[in-house]
Amino acid sequence: MLKVFCPVEGKVVINKKIPDATFSQNLMGPTLGVVPSSKNFYAPINGEVVIMSGHAYGIKAYNGVQVLVHIGIDTVKIDEKTKAKIFKHKIKQGQKVKTGQLMVEVDLAGIKKCGYSIITPVCVIGDSVENKDVTYETIGPSSPEDVMFQVK
Repeated sequence: MLKVFCPVEGKVVINKKIPDATFSQNLMGPTLGVVPSSKNFYAPINGEVVIMSGHAYGIKAYNGVQVLVHIGIDTVKIDEKTKAKIFKHKIKQGQKVKTGQLMVEVDLAGIKKCGYSIITPVCVIGDSVENKDVTYETIGPSSPEDVMFQVK
């Protein structure tokens, strides 16, 4: 069993409350959203960083399950110079990380100033959980010590 922890302090919401069809309809896999209240984003699982872009990071667990943390909605559209000011990465792609390790410091006000939502989809990538049971564990106020998903 793999426990996927909340990557940031905030409020966990059901996927239907995420204002993006890719995430609200679980098109990438089982998804919950977090409305962050902290600038610090952490690793939700142990594993290897397989995606590290300005606005998102993905980690592949040692059992093959992948988790994507997409900070904000449409934040991919923020220009690169501004992204570099908003997203301060503390890790690199290919690096091994442990649950709770600081991944990114984010200027949430900067995202809002650019006109984007700070709601952060957290997805268990569909292909990596084929034939596995994924359960949702947390809705409401949460912190990085809270489990969002369990994968069995």
